[in-house]
Amino acid sequence: MTALRVFLGPIEYAGVVWGYREALRSTGVKALAVTFHHPFGYPADISLRGGRYRRNLQLTLLLPWALRTFHLFHFHGGRSLLPGGLDAPLLRAAGKKIIMQFHGCELRPRRIVQRDPLRAVNVCQHCPGGCPPDADKARLARYWERHADALICHPEFAYLLTRPYYHLPLGVALPPPAPWPTGGGPMVVAHAPSRRAVKGTHYVLQAIADLQREGLPVRLQLLEGLENIVVRRLLAACHIVVDQLLVGWFGVLALEAMAVGRPVICYLDDRWARLIPETADLPIVRATPETLKETLASLVQDPVRCQALGLAGRAYIERVYHPVRLGQALLAIYTGTAQPCEPWRAPVRSEIGSETGAGP
Repeated sequence: MTALRVFLGPIEYAGVVWGYREALRSTGVKALAVTFHHPFGYPADISLRGGRYRRNLQLTLLLPWALRTFHLFHFHGGRSLLPGGLDAPLLRAAGKKIIMQFHGCELRPRRIVQRDPLRAVNVCQHCPGGCPPDADKARLARYWERHADALICHPEFAYLLTRPYYHLPLGVALPPPAPWPTGGGPMVVAHAPSRRAVKGTHYVLQAIADLQREGLPVRLQLLEGLENIVVRRLLAACHIVVDQLLVGWFGVLALEAMAVGRPVICYLDDRWARLIPETADLPIVRATPETLKETLASLVQDPVRCQALGLAGRAYIERVYHPVRLGQALLAIYTGTAQPCEPWRAPVRSEIGSETGAGP
């Protein structure tokens, strides 16, 4: 029996694509990560370098090889091999299966999110913009609803989807746990914003400054513009990690921190937690911009609790994000045996209404 061959790419999101590649290979699938070169140095089997036009040309030239080589194409971020998804009809005609996974701002409708009355903290009200107009995002959703065999999305930004989709844990490498930092000195709090406005970095800076003025032994380690291998090393040297305070869910940074046994602070929206069963025992310490200072103070003054949270986080990662388990979850989606999420599941649908083509 011929082993399933899967194309992953072409956009890399914080190492997620490589994490899926490793997960699929752990189950015997021949998966290849073909991605645009990332400035943070995430690995790939084929890394496409150069400007936009050069990379598009490279993907176009790869198309005949890809058609011959792969059974299934797992695309990311609304992008396929050709700009505008022009290759999707060709792939379908050739009998290939298409999976499209969305990751955030390419689908999150700014105007609808800004008016969401149930968001205690609203990321789109803080973000300066720069993402495509909501109408373009709606068209992107409609296009891939027509051409993809399955969609993968997080409910936090699934407002515009009108057909069932799948939720999938993010791919992440699983390094060995790191020993707890020893020696004297202040507690080190790490924060690694890819975009400060989206991650709520202003609130982190303010909270640390306030705690230092009050005499608490704490120091901020800001991780920006660094290769991922450096970030991982510095995470292992810190005591506490603050992920994000505005989006309402955790990202890869939180997973990387838990993987090395460090406690994580993050803003989590209860609506999304209710829709995702594996988060029932998620050991992340919850905080909002308003409660961050108090939350940090309690952890800084309680190293024993920090270490206990770190151990719980590592155990959680090993259980939920183990490569074999993640690979099996991917295969369940690929074969249509996974349980899908309904679009705009309650209470989101009833509270927001339908705009920009979203909703029933």
